[in-house]
Amino acid sequence: MNLQRALPALAVGLLAVVALAGCGSDSGSGGGYGSGAAASPSATSSAGSGAQTPASGTTVSILGFAFTPQTLTVPAGTEVTWTNDDSTAHDVTSTDGPGIDAATTDLFASGTLAQGDSFSYTFAEPGTYDYECTIHASMQTMHATVIVE
Repeated sequence: MNLQRALPALAVGLLAVVALAGCGSDSGSGGGYGSGAAASPSATSSAGSGAQTPASGTTVSILGFAFTPQTLTVPAGTEVTWTNDDSTAHDVTSTDGPGIDAATTDLFASGTLAQGDSFSYTFAEPGTYDYECTIHASMQTMHATVIVE
């Protein structure tokens, strides 16, 4: 295959992947924005460790200026752990809705997480919980949602 012919196709494919990764979801608003949810947040320093469709699991990676997965679905009573796998500092702070225009709430806030740091929060009540990295709140990929069933 001629490299000159293949490069434009590769560039288009890469742009499509980047565009899809940066897409956010403005749907899924509902109750649960801190209403009566008992919690036990904790930040820890431990090394290690966005899909648009809901994912099951209990961990969220912060990498490449994005939360992955961007939508996480868990049962009530689940502890979710975010780990900063990025070389840049981030945080995890609850908001009153999805998207870059949302205001922060006091439901949970990790404080600044350096590379390798983790933060955990237990979602006791069903609902939709949006959150962001306040350091990079102008980036749609730095907003995400936990759906608690």
